[in-house]
Amino acid sequence: MEFLLLILAVFAIAWFFTRKKRKGFIRRNPTIYPYALNKSLLTNREKDFFQTLRPIAEQYGFYVVIKPRVADFVHVTLKQYHKGSGFQTHFNKIKAKHVDFLLCDPSSLRPVAAFELDDSTHNKSSRKQRDSFVDHVYDVVGLKVFHVYTYTMESVNRLINSIYVDMSPKTDLGDVTNNAEA
Repeated sequence: MEFLLLILAVFAIAWFFTRKKRKGFIRRNPTIYPYALNKSLLTNREKDFFQTLRPIAEQYGFYVVIKPRVADFVHVTLKQYHKGSGFQTHFNKIKAKHVDFLLCDPSSLRPVAAFELDDSTHNKSSRKQRDSFVDHVYDVVGLKVFHVYTYTMESVNRLINSIYVDMSPKTDLGDVTNNAEA
């Protein structure tokens, strides 16, 4: 019985070390897993804009979501499993597209506005088509999109304030008389 336990222990140790070696091999072999961690989720320009946008958005009570996939906040209204509905075709058009920043209502996490940081790459024909399509999707679902080329802290503050004011409930005061004159 002790001999059997000794053999099992040797096999367990051998299995452990061969498995550990294999994991190291896979991690070091770029042809099997050719991936590496990016230095940052954002480009330098996106990071600068985010560092301007985030504190201002937070002052107004908004959350800023970084690079969400369009399909995470927009859904296809066709029936998913109904043959010939076109669901998959329309879903494929949005599933791999992202927006740079999404401003959300903090209580519901409902998207309020989208921000695209535009640069010279947005002048390319293919990028213009992509932007036009995505802008039309945002228009259809009622989401405001802002294409940002240049910005200052003041211009971002004015923009977030205008979004906040647009969201605020409108109060109908009707005919209000000034009691001070009466």
